[in-house]
Amino acid sequence: MKQVETGSELICEYTTWYHLLGVLAYLHSLPERPAHVIFVRGGSFFGNTVAFPQAVAETLAERVSFCSDSAGLAEYLPGVRARGRPVVLVTPQQYPLRPALELHRHGIRHRVIVTEEGIGSYGGEWQVLSALWREWRAQGTLTLQRAAAALFTRLAKMVYFLPRKREYWQLFDRRSWLPRPEVVAAYKAVLPALAGARRTEPPLPLPCTLFMSTPLYELGKMDADRFRQLLLAVADNAGGREQLVIKPHPIEGLEKYAGYRVIAPGTPLELLLLETNPEQVRLVGFSSTTLYTSWLFFNIRPLRVAAGDWLYDGLSRRQKGIINACTQPLA
Repeated sequence: MKQVETGSELICEYTTWYHLLGVLAYLHSLPERPAHVIFVRGGSFFGNTVAFPQAVAETLAERVSFCSDSAGLAEYLPGVRARGRPVVLVTPQQYPLRPALELHRHGIRHRVIVTEEGIGSYGGEWQVLSALWREWRAQGTLTLQRAAAALFTRLAKMVYFLPRKREYWQLFDRRSWLPRPEVVAAYKAVLPALAGARRTEPPLPLPCTLFMSTPLYELGKMDADRFRQLLLAVADNAGGREQLVIKPHPIEGLEKYAGYRVIAPGTPLELLLLETNPEQVRLVGFSSTTLYTSWLFFNIRPLRVAAGDWLYDGLSRRQKGIINACTQPLA
């Protein structure tokens, strides 16, 4: 990947905290600070919006602007065009159609650099659509018409970007599927600054087993009795309830965790581990992005709960390869 030109203006999209982490890591990796970075928050994740770390962002660019939604980007683009600097769109989206069309409408040529979205970055089109439909089903908004519209939109995006070059700055190389040390190093370098800008939960009790849950009950993949049995098995494996800490998914109901210590939903795992001694934390969970980030950033090899891990069967060959490489089965 060629370097960003001196004096460039960057437009950086994100929705989740993990997206923002990837964008900031990319900015940290640049040999020179860009002249101007416009951050565009692309919405919310299950109703949760990410607080923008202004102080951290300002250390990574000469000038920083922020848009609370995609519509706000249009206000900045006439100035971007008038200045005539090189423009780069940095986004976790494989097909960032909306900002690309907005840039095209203003006559702004640009490069596209795709950062890390999560485990979805390494799946195929079916995995992407399945994840989207799964999110809508959890929210109770999935209909046949909406699912068909999503399929049509995805196809339209693929056609639009087919002749357009995109560059990838992600944790795993897209040819060998091995970790990219320079990208991992950039993530690890920017994490302490984010931890300083945002305190999370009280420190984890050490030693402990941290269970990264998945909304199996909420998505109808497991009934309440079976989920309780699964949770008891994980607690027994951890040495008892007092040793187990639950990190729930943002859409999970917390009532089923009565009697357990529960981390506030939406708390980033990476910040939790950064604020404690990761060597005394035993991670247990289902197939997810956090399984490989804990391995890459903290040298923790998590235990994957195969029983009830319904996501695993739907993963692509590449995604399964990544999950298998960084985890071991729960005994």
